[in-house]
Amino acid sequence: MINVLNKSQVRINEKGVTLIELTFVMLIFGLIIAMFAPVYNIYLKNQAEFTTRENTALVVTEITEFLNVNGRYPCPAPPAVERDQPEYGRESTECALLAPTIATGTCDGTTNNATSGVCVEQGQSATPASVRIIVGAVPFRELNLDEDASYDGYNNKITYAVTEILTKDGEYEPELGGIRILEGDDPVDANNLDIDEDFGIHFIVYSHGENGYGAYNNNGIQLSCFDAAGAALTGFEEDNCFGGPNDNGQFRIAERSTNFGDATEYDDVAAFIITDDVPHFAQDPTTDDIEFINDGSLGMLQPDGMQDTPERQLDVGGNVRAQASLKSNQLCTYGNDAECFSAQLLAQSDPNMQCATGFVRRIENNQVVCQEEVTASCDVGEVMTGLNADGTIICESFNAPECASVEVDLCPGAPGTFTLPVGQDNDRVRAEEIDLPLVARYQNYRCRNGSWQPNGG
Repeated sequence: MINVLNKSQVRINEKGVTLIELTFVMLIFGLIIAMFAPVYNIYLKNQAEFTTRENTALVVTEITEFLNVNGRYPCPAPPAVERDQPEYGRESTECALLAPTIATGTCDGTTNNATSGVCVEQGQSATPASVRIIVGAVPFRELNLDEDASYDGYNNKITYAVTEILTKDGEYEPELGGIRILEGDDPVDANNLDIDEDFGIHFIVYSHGENGYGAYNNNGIQLSCFDAAGAALTGFEEDNCFGGPNDNGQFRIAERSTNFGDATEYDDVAAFIITDDVPHFAQDPTTDDIEFINDGSLGMLQPDGMQDTPERQLDVGGNVRAQASLKSNQLCTYGNDAECFSAQLLAQSDPNMQCATGFVRRIENNQVVCQEEVTASCDVGEVMTGLNADGTIICESFNAPECASVEVDLCPGAPGTFTLPVGQDNDRVRAEEIDLPLVARYQNYRCRNGSWQPNGG
């Protein structure tokens, strides 16, 4: 009887110990989760900010490339259409119309309440005074962007605002930008330098940040332009939220603030372009050929007094250099169409077009003139930059770099540093120090007066 009782007692104790151990294990797991949850939340927050900045910068790059190819900016896409509709991610037709259908100060015909189409604001430019600003979503399909790149790290659509006249074929002029950017209360340019209040920005793309005031989410629904208390925005984010009182082509950037609810609250992320060179050529979408798009003629390297009066559609008065392909049926003496030879000679295996030794110095009488070697050298303080047609080399003075390479610690106390390279005056470098989930900082530097100086970030 005693042995039986002891055996039964042992079994009971074994079951009790197992439950206690399980309780302790669950308790330990709970403590670990509670301890690391804040760190994980910080990691997610940093990832969202990183994705937002990366995507806004990528969109700016692709919009600029679209200008270089097409000679105009793309029109924004309707922000509230559903994903299964053909207009989703496509340019709005509003920009291309001769007679606007959306009145200034409204969205898709409905005042301050976008239903599906873009919104229109009055621009800041004085010339022309009627310049309009079109506000909508990123037309990622025209930009050949991945859909995810048109969203910020908070699953809201990145907003794209552009001067309408700059989206029209044949109308691009760099001085017609109608957008105004304020940093805090001061107008600035893309380098965070003060500018004249009438300066015209071409376009701006921006995320509405973590609070999402005024953003369109991935369901095409616009988030409110009112704060958590239900009051209309009156602070820095007011200008970036269509539907407020300042729908006037003015947008704002500021230092990131967590002062929720007051006038300095700001968590938007913006990038913008002031001006860009006027493109003379554009790609034909049907043939992929590069075509001259401006009316009249284009002169390059013309003598004094002839720059504004080229004699041909493309009139080159000097050397032509191409990084890739340069196509021509004939090469002619300037001003004399009779002195030409077929460009195909350059691609033939004719012995007259080859050098047995040395290199081609020039083409003369439909054959090449060869030279064995170049022995000339540059003086001290000069560097070789090219070769003249007569075989002599081109030397230019070499200016020593203004700023030495230095190491900067963007986040004191955190691991890692960034080494700024050797640079010349006015060079710009973006320094990065990333050690997620705890550290992620970016700082712009500019070479000024012989030293690297912070320049926003």
